[in-house]
Order: sequence, then C-alpha cells, then structure tokens
Amino acid sequence: MSRKRHRREEVYNSELVALLAERLPGWDLAAEVGGMLLDADRTPDLMVTSPNGFPVVVEAKYEKSGLLKKVEEQAAGSVGLRTDKGAIVEQAVAVLYPEELGASASPPAEALSAGAVRYAAYCHGKNGGEAARIPEEGWLQGGPEDLAGFLEDVAVPESRLSDLVKRFTNAVEAAAGLLGQRFEGVSAVVKQENCQQTDQMVAALILNALVFHHLVAANHPRQIDSPRKMRSQNRITADEITQIWEEIMDINYYPIFAVARDCLNEITDDGVAANLLEMLVDTANRIASVNAHTLHNLTGEAFGALISDRKFLASFYTLPSSATLLAELAVSRLDVDWSNTDEITSLRIADFACGTGALLSAVYKRIQARIHRCGIDSASVHQRMVEDVFVGTDIMPAAVHITAATLSSAHPSIDYTKSETHVMPFGYSEKDKDVKIGSLDLLGDDKVLTLFGDGTKAVTAQGEDSHSVLNAPHGSFDIVIMNPPYTSPTNHTIAERQKMALPSFAAFGMDNEAQKAMGRKVRRLVGNLEHSVRGDGNVGLPTDFFDLAHLKLKPGGTAAFVLSASMPTGRGWAKLRDLLASHYDDVYIISCGKNFSSDTSIAEVLVVATKRSRPRPENEREPYWKWINIRQQPRSGIEAQVIAGDINSHRSEKVSVRKVGDTVYGHISVCGREVSPAMIRSPEVAEALLELVNSRKPGLSVPRTNKFVPLPVVPLGTLGTRGPVHRDIARSDLEVDRGVFHLAPHPGGKVDFPILWGHNHLLETQLVLSPDHQGVVAEGCQDEAPAIWSTATRLHFTLDFGLASHRMVACLTSVPALGGRAWPSFMLHTEDEPGKEAEEWIYPVLLWANSTLGLMSFYVLGTRNQPARSSLTITRLPELPVLDPRQLTDNQLIKAANIFGEFKNQKFQQANMAAWDPVRKDLDRALLLDLLNCEQEALDRVDIIRSQWCREPHLVSKRSQKMIAEDQKL
Repeated sequence: MSRKRHRREEVYNSELVALLAERLPGWDLAAEVGGMLLDADRTPDLMVTSPNGFPVVVEAKYEKSGLLKKVEEQAAGSVGLRTDKGAIVEQAVAVLYPEELGASASPPAEALSAGAVRYAAYCHGKNGGEAARIPEEGWLQGGPEDLAGFLEDVAVPESRLSDLVKRFTNAVEAAAGLLGQRFEGVSAVVKQENCQQTDQMVAALILNALVFHHLVAANHPRQIDSPRKMRSQNRITADEITQIWEEIMDINYYPIFAVARDCLNEITDDGVAANLLEMLVDTANRIASVNAHTLHNLTGEAFGALISDRKFLASFYTLPSSATLLAELAVSRLDVDWSNTDEITSLRIADFACGTGALLSAVYKRIQARIHRCGIDSASVHQRMVEDVFVGTDIMPAAVHITAATLSSAHPSIDYTKSETHVMPFGYSEKDKDVKIGSLDLLGDDKVLTLFGDGTKAVTAQGEDSHSVLNAPHGSFDIVIMNPPYTSPTNHTIAERQKMALPSFAAFGMDNEAQKAMGRKVRRLVGNLEHSVRGDGNVGLPTDFFDLAHLKLKPGGTAAFVLSASMPTGRGWAKLRDLLASHYDDVYIISCGKNFSSDTSIAEVLVVATKRSRPRPENEREPYWKWINIRQQPRSGIEAQVIAGDINSHRSEKVSVRKVGDTVYGHISVCGREVSPAMIRSPEVAEALLELVNSRKPGLSVPRTNKFVPLPVVPLGTLGTRGPVHRDIARSDLEVDRGVFHLAPHPGGKVDFPILWGHNHLLETQLVLSPDHQGVVAEGCQDEAPAIWSTATRLHFTLDFGLASHRMVACLTSVPALGGRAWPSFMLHTEDEPGKEAEEWIYPVLLWANSTLGLMSFYVLGTRNQPARSSLTITRLPELPVLDPRQLTDNQLIKAANIFGEFKNQKFQQANMAAWDPVRKDLDRALLLDLLNCEQEALDRVDIIRSQWCREPHLVSKRSQKMIAEDQKL
C-alpha cells in the first residue's frame, strides 16, 4: 500500500508569498531566504517589508499540537532582532496552516486560497518589554486576503509612533516657552486666545510644516532646499524659511503651509524666531529621518492634545483606535467595486467638524486597505482622493491645517492642485454683515463661501486671493463621519450663563449679540428642514450636525458619529432616535462605558446607521438595533479592526458574548430602542435588565431551570400623574419670573407649603424623609399657588441617581409635600378619580422602586454618561417600571403595607452596595417570596444578578471595590 503524500510547509510558504504579493502592492516579500535576520541562527519562513520600510517576520507551521508552541516561540523571539538591512523587527506573525492542507490533492495555490489559516501577531510594546500578543489568547482566522489586511495593520509599529509623538510634543512645549504669550498676532492667525495653549498650537503648526518641508524637498530636490540643507548653510531664519514655504505653496500643500507661514510672520522678535526655528528644525530633522510615512499617524495624534478653546468648542480629539473602529464600521457599508478606481474616486466622504482629521484619516486607511486587497497601489488614486473625495471643514484654521496634513501624508510624494479642506466663517462677516455659523451654514445651501487662515485665502494648492466655494449638494455624500462639538446651552454655571446669551456659539469671544444672531440662524435653517432632530436645543450642537449629515447623505449613505452616552436615552435626543428609527437601517450603538475621545470624562457612544431611500412606513415594525458593549476602548488599531470585523459578522438576535480569538471583548444585544443596554459589561446583567423592563413580557429567566418568572410590572405613568417640573414651583436666579414660590429653608414644625427640594445623601438613608424647604408665595402668584399645591403628595421619585451615594429611587415624605428639583412628586390614582390619591398603592410601588430590581430598572432606563450615575428627566419618569398594585389582591396590598412598616425605620446602604446590604436583600426576599409568592429560585436568580450588577465597572466605587476584593479572597 502506497503512503499518502504530505506536502512540506515550505511549499505553502512560497505560495503564501505569491498570494500576499497580489494583495500587498509595493511590498517586499520573500520566503525561506537565509541571512535576513542578524544575530539569529535560523531562517524566517517569510519576511515581508512594507513600503514604509518596516519588516514583519512571519513564522508558519502546520496546525499540530506539537508545533503550536514552537511557532509562537519563533514569532515572539523574532521581535527585537535586526534584519540584514539594519532595521529592527518590531512585529512578527505566527501562522497555522490547516493540517489537511498537507494531504490536499489540489494545486498548492488553489488549496491555500480555499482554506482558512489561523494567525496571531506579536508586537513590540510602547514601553518595550515582552512582545504583546494580538489576540491575547486564541487565534484569528481567515484566508490570504484577511491575512494580508492583518499584516498591513500590523506593519505600522505603534511603539515607534509613540516615540515620535513624545518627541514632537516635547519640542512643542519647549518652543511655546520661547513665545511666552508675547505675540498677540499669532493668536489672531489661529483664532484662539493669547495663552500658553495657543503658543503650543502655533509651535506645533510650524513644526508640522517643517516636517512636511522635508517631504516636499525630497520630492523636489532641485527646486526646494530641505531644512537639513538650509541648516548646514546657516540659513535657518524666518525670512529664509518663509521664502522657501512660498515656493512650496507654488507647488501644492497650501493648506499646510499658509497658517504656519502667517504664524511665523507674527513672531516679530527676530531673536525669538531664530531660536524657535533652530529648536523646531532640529526636531523636524530627527522625525523626518525616521520614516516619512509615519506622519499619516503622527500628525493627528500629536495635535490631539493641543486643540484649544475646549470650553466652548468642546473639540475633543477622537482616539486613534476609536477612529479606526468607527471608520471600519462605516467603510464596510460602502457598496463599491474596490477594483474599479473610477467608482472609488467618485465617492464623497465628509467630516463637517474635522478637528485633527483623525476620522477622515481613518476612513482613508480603511479604503486604502481595500484597494490594496485588489492589487492596486493606492498612490494611483491619491490625487483624486484628496482633490475630490474627502471634504473636511472646521472653524479653526489650525484644524484645517492638521486635516490637510493628515490626508496628504498618506502619499506625501504625490502632488495635488486643490483640496476640499475648508475653514468655515464663524461670526459676523465684515463685508456683508451677515452672521456665519461655520459648517452649519450648509444646512441652508449646497454651496457656501469659505475662508482660509487670515480670512482672505481660498483653500487651494495655489492659494488664490479670493473666497473659495465649498460645493456640498444635499443627498450627495456616501459617508458623513463626525465627532461634533457638544457644548450644551445648559452645561454651564449660573455665573457663566449670565454672561453668555448662547454658550454653544460663545467661541472666539463672540459677544451676546452675535451669539443670539447665530442661534436664530440655526433655528431658522433647522426649521426649514423636512426632518429635524434638534428637539428642545438643550443637547447643544450635535443634533444640529446630525441634521446636517442627514441632509447631505445620499440614500444608502452611512452616518457615523461619536456622541454623548446620553444619546440612547436622553430626552433631548428623542427626535434623533426617532429619525434613526424611521429613516435608517442597521443601526449600531457601540459603547465601552467610557469615552472614545481624549481629554473628556463624559462617556460616549459610537453610532453607525445607513440612510434609507424613503421613510419607513408607519405600519412597518421598527427593526431592532444592535447594541455593542465592548469591555474597554480598543487598545490598538489592529484590535479595533478585528472587533469591527466580528461586529459585522454577528447575526444572532440574542445577547451573545463576542471574542477576538479566545479573548472576550464584549457582548452584543439586539433589541428595540425603547431601553438602552449600552455600557453594561456583563451579558447576564444586560439580558436580565432587558427582560425586567420588557413592556410586553416583564420577568426573569432562571437559567438553572430554564423557567421564566413573569413579574407584574408596568410603567409608572399608567398608575398616575407626575408632579410639575421644579422650575414651575420655585424661582431661581436664572428664571426670576418663572415659578409660583420663592424657596426658603424649612423652619421646623408645620408650614403651608412644605417642599422636598434637594438631595442630602447623608440623611437620605430611610424610606421616610422630612421636607427640607418651604415655599413662600411670590408676589402676584396667590391665585396660582393652590393649583401647584394640588400636586403635593407623600410619594416622590429621584431623577439624578448617584448610585455610589444615594440609597433610594423613591421615598415618602412625613407629610404631603411638593416635589422639588431632586425629588419630584408623583400622585397615584385610578383613571376614574384622577384627583384622588390611591394611598393603598403607595406601599407596593415604593417598596418595589427601592428593591434591587427597582434600582436596576431605574439604572437601565436612565442616562448613564457619568460614572456611577443614572439620570431621568421628569418627562421620562412615567416610563419607570414599577410593581402594578392593580394586579395585587386586597390581602397583598395589606401585606405590602405591613412590609413597609417593617422597613420604614431601617437604613439602606448606597445603591451600588446592594450586593452587601442586608436590608436590601431582606427587602428583595419580602417582595418576591412574601408578597408575590415567587419560588425560591426567583430569589436565587436575583441574588446572582444583584452581585453581577454591583460589579459593573460603571457602578464600582472605592467602597464597593473593597467589598469585591474581600469576596475574591473568600
């Protein structure tokens, strides 16, 4: 009997090189070539080198148990070695061939193309040390095309980029010290206050221009002298540099060099200018000598920490890995033949608040990757991509400089004649006295005049001395991707509000008259739209920018946004949620419990959705949204890429745990938009919460028995009427004419108008609280006072629930009282007698609201954009699920009153301590077993969910962390 033939690994190594070469144009690939690694006594299976010059070692073996350890050791051991060309190997990849390939009868290339290999990367860490593995455990899987994309992502050494960013920022900080806030002209150029941060921005712009100066000189050596050459000739002066930059702008790159030139011209002290240039030229020479192509990442990342005027612009830099995740999810929806360059260059992609250009740059990278998989060098389309495809607009000249630089650096050797990066006018125009509102002027027209830098230059490579025109027709864009500024009109102190008419437009020192005019213009433009998501305006600018995106997107186009985590539940976002439900398909909400931008503590979500060709018919059921909860921000662009691929492959409609290799990165819930499972780390908690607040069938699943325990839960609003908003009760410094009462301290004893106004969490430990204020009827409001007082009750609910400090969702006052800012009132009554309080209902509703299931219901329904906090507006309070007293018997209602008697004097711990609070546990037992007659298994299930919920990262405090640590010891 003849022995079955087995192909050697070397055969597939050679075929793999050939298959990868087709998908990685411009790369240098070799298989089984000796001598490529110095200081090593072995030959790498494959050596692949990117066009940037970064080498990646690939070690490949058959998938046999005895070889797994060997291939990983060889790959990890390659990191840090030198190649025969003197480069350091900072990345290596281990590849596993399916064992059946050895006996395949198909030609090697055909067999390898049809099969799926497994692979993992080992990357030099940012701080050195042991190579980091991606994924941490297990393997990724795919064909040669997937592996090619993985290699392309791996080949950019993040440790190298981190070093360059540090070098860049250190030089900028030192150079800013030389400026010392002495040159007000530079602040006028960049439209920022004259402060240290502005000096840093100016230094960064000049340094960035000097680095690009190197690139242009390399491409035009006969025409342009490099900074290195100029230094050798002692020509580093402001006049010499400015002259060279003028010559560069005759070639291209006007958006990059114009602002830097104007800043340099405003440094009127020749000695300071010379010292600053010497310092920055030295740094530019060092950066340029490393690798020019790393600028594609360096530019935006280094500038991210330098954006100024954050108080009123709220311009937060999108983290690189977050940008990659959002961009990949958006680009994956494009219906494009990536082998057709005409289709590719016909795309239109915009960011109308482009900032550092991080999002547009990330989109460009994801498009380039797809072009390369088709064997096309992206350099062949770069000019058309910069000139026609990408539109980036901002009101900050520095932002446009950065965006233009970031896009240009993808292929810095390719010249172009124009770009669609524009500085948008903001404030009153000196010429026509019309107020301008930046990119939002596009809400009213397809075309707008734009500015550049000093307000007179168009954004073109040649820099004509005229206004430029941005042509952005409605319904013409394939992707609108944005991290819009989100300054809110209500997000300021009383003192600030009194100084500003409209904080959303207070940037650049706009006076109150300009702010009011800009606000009126936005309202007018939005009011002319067929569909607007602006709501009450309290959200600030993001809804206006989403209106702009919706207007500009074509049918089938994709909206991709970074938004506040209040978006899924906040009242001010209701119209946006309605628009997504009626005009968009495949809505994804991605959260990680934290921010996706730098320098903000506000939690954020990523939103991706595809615009429909026509609104969804009213009789058509809304499709479920996909809620993706990832455990942490992606740690690298590679990880973000892999996560995005898995998200796109998800098809289940149940809560499902998701992995990268064998490492869990999060879970995905598929459900309606009524309740948001965003930012919940545990899939078990997410599933339990969604079941608990399910309006059709509320209850609890018991996995140990596969039983479902229905619970008699209904929205609070079906049982009565909420009290008035606090502004209608008492007057404030901001609204001196609104409200019936003046607020005064409670003197003790009896008063005519007792009010429970604010939170004092040190006193709010029991179910019964005493009113803390009294109302004094305002002059002329005597006739209105009785109507407001008719809403007084003993039952009150919180709105702003600090889970690490507050104990209760609902309370009773010792006497009927009005509900204030912290504790609005709620009157329970039957439909037949709306003015008569159903007092026997109070106890089951109160007790349920303060049980673990009641706390969790409030938590999931509320807005959770700050740690350990969930907030409801008073208009959403009626949606809170509570126990339905109508479904209880008379004996059960009596039992509820008795349970209240048992607990009214007991002290609860903070909500996030429920897992260790004996009083809360006893209340859960009393409600489930004694009142509702559930089986013990239901209480056991609540005990498990309670423990898991209190371990949610969003809820954990220093105190609960200690309890968790004690539990782990046990």
